[in-house]
Amino acid sequence: MFILATTPDLLELEVNPQNLTVVFVDARVKSYRTLIKSVKDWAQVIIIDPDQDGISQISIALEGYINCHQPVNVLHILAYYSSGCFFLGNSDLSLSPVEPGNSYIQQWHQALAEDADIFFYYPPAQASPTLI
Repeated sequence: MFILATTPDLLELEVNPQNLTVVFVDARVKSYRTLIKSVKDWAQVIIIDPDQDGISQISIALEGYINCHQPVNVLHILAYYSSGCFFLGNSDLSLSPVEPGNSYIQQWHQALAEDADIFFYYPPAQASPTLI
């Protein structure tokens, strides 16, 4: 399942401790530190460096799960959104959309469990992720 949303209500999700949940968050997302504190008990959080390619940062991190034979069951990605464009690190995904045939994306598939869920969020630059 793939879900695209503007605000991550991560605290409303049912958490299964048997599942491996990974959260990638661009460091430019407002109040990302607060978000990290709220999910650190049930998810592994990885901060995307805004000065580097975010797609490759995610790929490198997921490669570690492939190497450890730990399939990711739930993947949350929080992109930075500004002026009609959204970014993962310094990658403007509005200019170069993520294509399913992209070798990085194919690598992501290898890291995911067969029934994995992917959530992609892009909170507006001035808004904080919703924490209910």
